[in-house]
Amino acid sequence: EAGGEGGEGGEDGEDGEGGDEKMVEAAEAGSAGEGEESGGEGSEEGSGGSGELEPNDAVVARWGRGAGKPYSAVVRSVDGRSAVVQFDCDLSECTLPISRVSPMPAAGALPGWLTVGQSLEAVDPYASGRPLVWHAATLLEARRGPREGADDGLRLWVRYRQSKLGQWLRRRHVREQGTVGASGDSDALSPSPATASGKKPAARKRLKAEP
Repeated sequence: EAGGEGGEGGEDGEDGEGGDEKMVEAAEAGSAGEGEESGGEGSEEGSGGSGELEPNDAVVARWGRGAGKPYSAVVRSVDGRSAVVQFDCDLSECTLPISRVSPMPAAGALPGWLTVGQSLEAVDPYASGRPLVWHAATLLEARRGPREGADDGLRLWVRYRQSKLGQWLRRRHVREQGTVGASGDSDALSPSPATASGKKPAARKRLKAEP
């Protein structure tokens, strides 16, 4: 879900996705998935069925013929035995059988400041305008998807301190609390992030305020 600051779609496309790898044909993806499901592999890729998947979950989605290639994605919706996912590499969407979508595993071997529950600073990659602003946030989940080119697969679910909004980010969009950035972008902290673009609804959701 995250790419270059304010230019996500293009940078994600540079993570190793060629033209014929683009996931824009939902019909083809669905037919390939149906073949796998009928082949009896559903228990491996979707062990618990749709009950384990919810909108905004970070998942590994297999797309393509045969067993399919694994991609990092986010669940948009779940309906019976299928799920609509949005691929991180190019933000395209398609409907896949549940057998081809599995929760992204927890990430391990991370530095102490990336421990779940830690406070950190995060930048909203969907914010329009410059300079970019770092916001106080809390790390709620750390997961690891497939490595793809420059993308190490790490996905971090953070909750912004002031707005209570949550968002999946990559490593380059977070930093240790109190760190001074070296990129030249603004290091000022703001109480809440900019509103996410309506074109990328899977990128963030509103979380309930904790009591």
